[in-house]
Amino acid sequence: MEISLIETNGYALDAKVEIKGQVFIVMDDISYPGENHTLGPVRNVEIGYLTVDPYAWNATFSGNPDHLKTLSHSDNWNYLGYGQILTINPVLIDFGIFTLEYDDLKTNDERCVGEYVVVKIDRLSISKCAV
Repeated sequence: MEISLIETNGYALDAKVEIKGQVFIVMDDISYPGENHTLGPVRNVEIGYLTVDPYAWNATFSGNPDHLKTLSHSDNWNYLGYGQILTINPVLIDFGIFTLEYDDLKTNDERCVGEYVVVKIDRLSISKCAV
């Protein structure tokens, strides 16, 4: 996935990234304390998330009746993720722009594959990944 760093306020602070033509506000976990990452395309990074208080099961599975695949910006680096479950164990959700492993939704029920859901993302982040 191509990710471009547009702007950053520094390590563990707000940053703007572009993914497939869409701009997202994320937490910068690729800069170093006191040294901002170079702007432009970034390599060997991944999108991560943190959810403090996930939606209840019923709200998760009933909250996307229009079968959307998108991230809806709430505030700062908070989003509502509307997507489709691709796999369980781990739960992978297709949000259209990218797929994310969502650890806050646990199930062994194969009937969940293909279901459309809404999930809370309290912090979307960009971090370095192993090469």
